[in-house]
Amino acid sequence: MNLRTDCLLAGLIAAYVLLPPRAFAFRHLSPTTTDTAASSAETDTLATFRRIEEAWLDAVQFEATPILQSRLEALIADDFIYQHGSGQNLTKGEYVELLITNGITVTDRGPLELSVRDYGDTVITYGTSSMAGMVFGQPYNGQLRFVNVWRQVGDRWELTHRNSELH
Repeated sequence: MNLRTDCLLAGLIAAYVLLPPRAFAFRHLSPTTTDTAASSAETDTLATFRRIEEAWLDAVQFEATPILQSRLEALIADDFIYQHGSGQNLTKGEYVELLITNGITVTDRGPLELSVRDYGDTVITYGTSSMAGMVFGQPYNGQLRFVNVWRQVGDRWELTHRNSELH
């Protein structure tokens, strides 16, 4: 796949749902630790970020371009950097422009496999999802792998960094 294809597919986390801050503290647990509050916090974090990631995927797959642009602008941090597997970096403006102007469509996607690392006001999500569609008139079909870094700002989450590739 080319950079433009990967960049669109990288953008498939454009959640337009702005969620309130979590009301729990995360603790790293060893496999032998039993702590109901911490386990509940982990479950809450995963559920919260599954909603964010699924909403992003839905927005890119189903929304019209003007709506998508406003959702992306609201969700992505001003200091956002997208790092393509080739090493090329895109700013927020470059990334949003790429997603809304280049005739990229998602016609099918599989289930989202998602893992979450919670560090308080920073959360890292990583996972995979199968994707198919058209980019610049060319079909694509493959497995998207991504890593996203989210930062809590007030009562919402912003995407500050993304790295992804389609295989």
